[in-house]
Amino acid sequence: MKAYIKVKKDYNSGLAVGHSQNMQKAISGFNELACEVVPYFSLDDVYNQITKEDIVVDYIQQCENVFAKFNVLNPHVDDYPECLRKFLGRKIWRDTINAISTDEGKWSAGWLLSL
Repeated sequence: MKAYIKVKKDYNSGLAVGHSQNMQKAISGFNELACEVVPYFSLDDVYNQITKEDIVVDYIQQCENVFAKFNVLNPHVDDYPECLRKFLGRKIWRDTINAISTDEGKWSAGWLLSL
């Protein structure tokens, strides 16, 4: 297994660094796990090398392209699994910005306020 992680050129040092802070942290974490990290600038550069066992750290569209390569279409990632919701400390629901902006009761409904 390899970890393919999107990078960019740091213009101050000239080094390849994670494309975002999260990607840089992923590089550090996979290095600590002694996992082979394959940095890349464009998914096109490594697309044909990626296997089903590999991990790809990139943005949503690029990850969906990798899923499609292995016939995984529209993968669902449950951000808040049911077994962990009791630890959130707030309500989470799906809504529209218009419904929220026109209902003052929803403006702070998801936040815990402490006075």
